[in-house]
Formats: sequence, structure tokens, C-alpha cells
Amino acid sequence: MHYIIYETTNKVNGKKYRGAHICDSLQDKYIGSGRLLKKAIAKYGFENFERKIIKECDSVEEMFIQEAIFVDKSWVENVNTYNLKIGGEGGWDYINKEGLRWNEEKRKLHSIEMKKKREFGEWGQKHPTCGFRGKSHSSESKNKISENNAMLLDKVEINKRIEQWKLLPDTRGKISRISKMWNVSHTQVRRFIEKYNLRVA
Repeated sequence: MHYIIYETTNKVNGKKYRGAHICDSLQDKYIGSGRLLKKAIAKYGFENFERKIIKECDSVEEMFIQEAIFVDKSWVENVNTYNLKIGGEGGWDYINKEGLRWNEEKRKLHSIEMKKKREFGEWGQKHPTCGFRGKSHSSESKNKISENNAMLLDKVEINKRIEQWKLLPDTRGKISRISKMWNVSHTQVRRFIEKYNLRVA
């Protein structure tokens, strides 16, 4: 098992995305699952993106520590990146010791996130759910959705996911981290851990 920090670059406009990834092979084709990155891939084509490994880690814990270093506040604020969230916290960076209260720094980061979303057409439509209107899933996407919904995974994938779940520390945001790794919804993660009787923190 490998624990890496990677950087994906859009070869057309130079924009970048950084993230953490657990994989069996350093040559896998994973380039990231951020919302803005996915929209860019759909626009420019998968072939116009390249991934490089910028850090190899010895554990899951080290991987998320390094992600926080490589995807920090200044990286997220950079208009030439696709990242919307500070790394290393499993998607919970908007919650601090004060709970859900917003300070000036959080307001600034939120403003940057909204600007990036507008640039990629995620806001400004009549309703946010209209983005898929008039479109349809490909056969491959339908099969993947069906597979995820039914949890019809082969034994290798099942064992891999169980191992990944057990390797992650039982801290707040664990389901968010796993959801990001597996590229599935939180609901699918919960169904999986219930089906295989995995402990939830």
C-alpha cells in the first residue's frame, strides 16, 4: 500500500490540483476527485491532465499531515488551483474550536471558494440541481452507480476498502475522508461499513 501526495496539472491552462491518495500501485490512473477538477476534466478531457507524485508517506497519518502542508491556505487562495478546501482535515476545515462560528479567515476562504465555483459555472443557474438537466449518464457511469448502490464489489476491492477503513484513525471526518478516497457518497460509505460490520467512531 502506498500513501502519496500528488499534484495534477491541466496541460492546457496550467491550473493545478493537489490531494492525498492511497493506492496499491504508484502507476494507477487516479488524478483527483475535487469538484472543480472534475468539471475541468469534463471540459478539457482526461488526456490533458497529468499527475506527479510530490511526496510519498509511510502512513495514513503522515499522509494527511503532508496534505495539510501542501494544500494550505495560500494554495487554496491561489486562483490557479482547483482546490476548494484546505487539506489534511477530511473536509472538516470549516469547523474549528468555536464550532460553526465564522471568523474573518473563514469568510475570506468561503468567498474564494464561491468565486471559483462561479468561474466553473456551479452557481448562477436557476437552481443548483439543474446542472444535469438534458444530460444522461454513460453506460460505464450507470454500471458504476449500480455497482456502488448494490455494493457488488469483487473480493479484492472489498478487502482493500476494509483495510483502508481500518488504517484510518477513528476521528471526526473519517467518513468524509473515505468518501473522497473511494469517490463515492457518504451514504455509500455508510452502507459499506454497515454491511461489513465495521466500527464507526
